[in-house]
Amino acid sequence: MKKSYYTFLIALFASCIFASCSSPKTAVVGFMNKMQDMDFAGAKKYSSEETKKLLGSLESMMAMMPKEEMPPIEDKKIITKDWVKCKTQGKEGTCQLCEGDDCTDDPIKVIKEQGQWKVHLAKEDMNKEEPIK
Repeated sequence: MKKSYYTFLIALFASCIFASCSSPKTAVVGFMNKMQDMDFAGAKKYSSEETKKLLGSLESMMAMMPKEEMPPIEDKKIITKDWVKCKTQGKEGTCQLCEGDDCTDDPIKVIKEQGQWKVHLAKEDMNKEEPIK
């Protein structure tokens, strides 16, 4: 009995590691690195259901674009968890990419779906204009 209990704990721990136990930082890092590579299928792994739909539309548009018109991938930086600062409350939160004390102005929304943190880009948020200052 004791042996099966330890086997269960080891299996649970291993599955948690291999399924990359979800955190908001993990979702943002995975999503951003995949998007830098234009790997839409890979980015969908870290995306909410609504975001997956938007990525599908973006992927379709990019597929129709001639290669010479594709935006160049310049100055690609590998994003790590050290770059991400998140604030969560319940099943929602926001994260920012930061290099030292210099953080981006645009927060990245995250939500918890089926027990996993996912990047959440809503269509409504995409076309919001910044207020004139």
